[in-house]
Amino acid sequence: MGESFARIQEQDIRIPTYHIREDPNPPLFTPLAPWVYPYPRQDEILRPRDEEAIYRAVVMENPYLRVTVLPQLGGRIYSAYDKAGNREIFHKVNVIKPALIGLRGAWICGGIEFNFIRGHHVMTVSPVDYLISENPDGSVSVTIGHMERRSRARWNVTLTIHPDRSYLQVDLKLYNRYRYRLDFYQWSNSSVEAREDLFYPYPTEYVISSGRRLYRFPIQGGLDISRWRSIPVAHDLFAIGTEADFMGIYYEESDVGMVHYANHHQAPGKKLFTWGTDDAGRIWDYILTDSDIPYVEPQAGNVVDQRTFRFLQPHQTVQWREYWWGIRGMRGFVQANEEAALNLAPIGEEKTLIAANTTRAINGAHLHLIVNGKVTYEERFDISPFKPYAKEIGLPHASWREAEVKLILTDESGRELIRYHKPQPNLWAKVELPKPFEPEVDERSGV
Repeated sequence: MGESFARIQEQDIRIPTYHIREDPNPPLFTPLAPWVYPYPRQDEILRPRDEEAIYRAVVMENPYLRVTVLPQLGGRIYSAYDKAGNREIFHKVNVIKPALIGLRGAWICGGIEFNFIRGHHVMTVSPVDYLISENPDGSVSVTIGHMERRSRARWNVTLTIHPDRSYLQVDLKLYNRYRYRLDFYQWSNSSVEAREDLFYPYPTEYVISSGRRLYRFPIQGGLDISRWRSIPVAHDLFAIGTEADFMGIYYEESDVGMVHYANHHQAPGKKLFTWGTDDAGRIWDYILTDSDIPYVEPQAGNVVDQRTFRFLQPHQTVQWREYWWGIRGMRGFVQANEEAALNLAPIGEEKTLIAANTTRAINGAHLHLIVNGKVTYEERFDISPFKPYAKEIGLPHASWREAEVKLILTDESGRELIRYHKPQPNLWAKVELPKPFEPEVDERSGV
């Protein structure tokens, strides 16, 4: 890898597009009017598609990542190309093909959509404000935002890449400009390609559906619902009762995945949406794309589910940070943060896999595996986003299956980067259902 850098530029890109015709009259007497007015409806999708549609894109790039943002389409992340894995981290669509799903009608899939106040928000396929910047620390950013005319609230999202990091840093902010309390939620709605080998290593024992049905996770009634191929019909699942700060997806055969990390006190939401594998779900491959590629939506939010809202007092602000990055070569993961991801898994009965990815280059990283307080394995190695670490060691699964286990990665100076901790199972513990979400409260503002 060459010298570290981060650069940002604007450029025109061509994407075939099915254009939208707006109704010039904002809706007044429809069920959606309270959430749409004074915006016009966008419910007429034109045919045929325009092969020469041009979009003004903001492109950020460093040695590990190239991110393309489209301010004309709500500030959506259109592409996040992982140079180390030579792949798109998210589902990059080859055509802009709206369907009537959004609050105003038109909505598109792919990349990451940032939703404020309500889902599939009023600006999801409309132009928003944006500002590009080159920062003193060498990083580059683009800030997208909009003053939502119904509530008069202002939201901003700042996307940043650093010269020496493989993650995309996302800073989200919502300001209530008005004199009345605002009820809201926020969801960052990512999209990834659905394949037979796709699974969701969400760190939870329970999920709840939008219909308020509780499921065990990953095994429910003998079915592994953490795998895309196991859910035949459209479903959304929300992780509950977890204090973990990460989530993500992984592909077994291609050995690549995606990680999201955020403070769970500020952004506890970990959602998964799938159209399902049956024909009724797969028809959306055609409705939303021309290439018939199925996708699923791993989503991160500042509430636990989409029937829960938070309140923002007049002239108050709420803000938080999240990270998205691509991983590979580790066959899954059990822990992740903004520094690294770890995996610990049995290989048959006689071997154990230990693996790590980092978001920066580290010479002399140190990995410790500790079982019941005793160092069972340790190794020093060089690691970077281009050089993940994975090793099968001769440690039988039986030796740690019912033990307390810690897997710790430190950098060259001995500073701990990440820790995975599996407590010793208590076979006699009483099973308790998850407790309701209690948001972190700012004592000064009451938010």
